[in-house]
Amino acid sequence: MIRHGAPCPFCRTPLLENVYQVRSQQSDFTQREKVIDRRCPAGCNKTRSDQWNDVMRALYPDD
Repeated sequence: MIRHGAPCPFCRTPLLENVYQVRSQQSDFTQREKVIDRRCPAGCNKTRSDQWNDVMRALYPDD
């Protein structure tokens, strides 16, 4: 699933987050989520790749 997330640290456009959802067999409710990938629709993750990696590691150390 792809959803909008926090603003990009460079251009303030909402980030696109690729999210993996784990659901229970007994219900349709999401049990937990894991963000697999974050990217900027304006392309900041491609034009500033080195800075992007450093900032994302600092902002989201558990991912």
